[in-house]
Amino acid sequence: MQEPVITKKLDGKLLIFDDVFSPPQLNELVMDVQNFPYLYGEVDDSDLPPTGMSTGDYQGTKTFHALWNFIETYVPEMHGMVLKRSHANIFAPRESAFYHVDDENEEAWTFMFYANNNWDINEGGETKFITNLQNEKTDYQGTKYPDIISVPPIPGRMLAWKSNLLHTATPFRDKHRFTPTFKFVKNNKQLNDPIIVGDKMTYPWTKEYVAPQPVKEKIHTIVSIDVYETTLPNVNNKEMLDCVSSYDNERIDPNPEDTHYEDFKFPNNPCCINFMKQVEQAVVEYTGDKEIELSGIWTHKTEPHGSTAFHSHTSSKYSFVYYPEVCEGQGNLHFTVFVNDMPRFEKVVEPKEGMLLVFDSRVSHYTGKNVSGKDRYSISGNFNTRSNND
Repeated sequence: MQEPVITKKLDGKLLIFDDVFSPPQLNELVMDVQNFPYLYGEVDDSDLPPTGMSTGDYQGTKTFHALWNFIETYVPEMHGMVLKRSHANIFAPRESAFYHVDDENEEAWTFMFYANNNWDINEGGETKFITNLQNEKTDYQGTKYPDIISVPPIPGRMLAWKSNLLHTATPFRDKHRFTPTFKFVKNNKQLNDPIIVGDKMTYPWTKEYVAPQPVKEKIHTIVSIDVYETTLPNVNNKEMLDCVSSYDNERIDPNPEDTHYEDFKFPNNPCCINFMKQVEQAVVEYTGDKEIELSGIWTHKTEPHGSTAFHSHTSSKYSFVYYPEVCEGQGNLHFTVFVNDMPRFEKVVEPKEGMLLVFDSRVSHYTGKNVSGKDRYSISGNFNTRSNND
């Protein structure tokens, strides 16, 4: 760690710190952050739906201690402040967040670290601040027009800002965005066991972070999640592609901001009816569950340079995807692999023409960027336990 280059914006309400870590140091922290356990359910505000994924307190990690030491050494604005919360956020490619404030108290501060090794100006990932509205998220009347300042995610860059600044995260185009964060508030004697910046007597740790030593014997519980791959020999892929592509003007939802905007109604003709029967037979054969039925099916069309955000089909039991055509560069399918019930890393499946994939609907997944230069078509659907009303 070395003395940073400091840039002050918004009359000192936004501080930017650069050139702190050497490339090896930064790479070590990035790898540390990527191995944090992330869970779904984080909200930017109580009236907003969850976005991205987040950790709990990451105190005791190498990253926590590196950032804390930096704040102690180079951020006097936070000396005497109390740590309210530490957590790290992750956003999947093209996954949007909401504008929000972290704390309406004008004395509170937020500190954040861009945990990425590289960045290009066209990749996105900036943090945007509305500079003249504070937390008035909907009041754009009269002369109040929002001015926005964007801070790009230069590798290893750190930010500190007044927590009542209205801001939002923006996603990268084709990679995950990791940002460990501290939230600080003014010292409050009513807080139990406060951790105060600069007051080492309040620190629950007594020494610098030491990596755990290897042990000779240890058992890790691994949650195994399978993705079944097969083919449908009685399906004519060219016929299926012609069929679904001819119906690509009937969107399930016409709102471009809706997650179903790229989904289209599945045709109900002999070719497609035969396909549904073949899929159901394959899914029942794989799962051994004869009490399931097809509960939903749609065509997914991804235009050039598009991708699919991180998601799952939690209201269903099994899900599938079928590829009637595959072109080079159309993007792989990424599944989240879990360890001890927590998402840790990804399994990438490269699609093939005629491939059917069947998986547990709870498995989170997304598709990479389509750089093939043409529309990418796939057919997806869900299975649930058969209703007793049949």
